[in-house]
Amino acid sequence: MSSFTPSAQQAAAIRKIKDWFTTRSHEQQVLRLFGYAGSGKSTVLKFVLDELGLSPHRSARDGTCVPGVVTATFTGKAALVLSRKGTPARTIHSLIYSVSEATEEEIEAAARKVRDAEREIRTLTGFERTAAEAGIESMRQALSAMKKPRFALNPESDAADAKLIVLDEVSMVGEDMARDLMSFGKPILVLGDPGQLSPIKGAGAFTNVAPDIMLTEIHRQAAESAIIRLATMAREGQPIGFGSYDAHVAKMHKGDITPKQALSGGQLICWMNATRLQLNNAMRTAEGLGGAAIPSGAAEKIICLKNQNDLGL
Repeated sequence: MSSFTPSAQQAAAIRKIKDWFTTRSHEQQVLRLFGYAGSGKSTVLKFVLDELGLSPHRSARDGTCVPGVVTATFTGKAALVLSRKGTPARTIHSLIYSVSEATEEEIEAAARKVRDAEREIRTLTGFERTAAEAGIESMRQALSAMKKPRFALNPESDAADAKLIVLDEVSMVGEDMARDLMSFGKPILVLGDPGQLSPIKGAGAFTNVAPDIMLTEIHRQAAESAIIRLATMAREGQPIGFGSYDAHVAKMHKGDITPKQALSGGQLICWMNATRLQLNNAMRTAEGLGGAAIPSGAAEKIICLKNQNDLGL
């Protein structure tokens, strides 16, 4: 590690995690390390892994299996951020599930059967027609299901051979996924932030009880970040006034933002969907990309709604 010295709170967390992993993980499979943004969860994790001598897991697919740490997150975006910071990470779905999808030929064959049945039903009446309509509706539902990926627990997952599973940003993990993760019988260290907004529904399996370790101190280097300062103010219920908080972060009235200012920023956050559409259209027009309802230029940002690993999405 670097010459950085953990704070007393961080050092206590490091000791507790090491003790859990070496002496108690067989009786307590999950340890919860929570902390607010800027409290040093990632720092604690790096010290723990270094002092335990744990390296990133190497799969048998890469040659010889070398058991180690597998790190996973609920979203691909979070996994990408961790990977860019030097921690190999993947989504939980890609870690523990195998995916099967129907081919285009299979989908077309099923669609053809629906069309054939819809033609044949025209000659039917009475009960025969009612029964045929029910059958067609069942075929339509089956066709719709074919277009969606199907996930099955993968017994050959890296999680089966790992020494430790680390889960980051766990607030989105639901009961079913948590149960699947725990089925591999490996120690699981979960990192969470109670200051984050909770999901709308169907999640929170790892955040529904008190954490084993709670980091509350926001450290100086993190506190210098305007984003961390604003996150802390929001969590504490402090009002966030209009104005600039550093060279990159500002809160502004919608009418005060010019397209040039918007384009120079990394990300705009707004309250209402209508405002989002208005700002996006203004920026696209200023960039010479307006006039189309869908993205039409190579420089445009898009949101991927479905993972496609062969394209790196």
